[in-house]
Amino acid sequence: MYLSPVIKRFLEHVDSLPDSTNRFYSEPHGLSEYALQRAEAALTLFSGYLIIEDGRLSEMQRCWQYALLTAALLLGIGKLYLDYNVELYDAFGGYIKNWNTVFCNLTNSAPYYLLQTQHQANEVSFRTRLNLILAKNIL
Repeated sequence: MYLSPVIKRFLEHVDSLPDSTNRFYSEPHGLSEYALQRAEAALTLFSGYLIIEDGRLSEMQRCWQYALLTAALLLGIGKLYLDYNVELYDAFGGYIKNWNTVFCNLTNSAPYYLLQTQHQANEVSFRTRLNLILAKNIL
């Protein structure tokens, strides 16, 4: 199965994290499932508005399609840093460190982790800047 490089890096970064602890997508992989469904919905709407000549997308349309995919996929990614506290553990249950979402992806960090979430609603401008930093690192 082929995965776009940005989707692959996104999935490696968030691993099996849930999107929340007590709402929809609170199961393992909820964060990635929600992001992928959001991206699929955005691309479906986008394709409904496209004018396709001779059955192919123009170069400009492909660029917009990629921009929309990445924007929908990475929307709100800054919450990983603000709302998630992820403690990393080794195979024997020994604490390693807290996961730094800005500098490394979760898949390569440790075999086990403990997740605690806390929503920080007052950090809107900081969250926006974090979205850009994390998106740049994933892209």
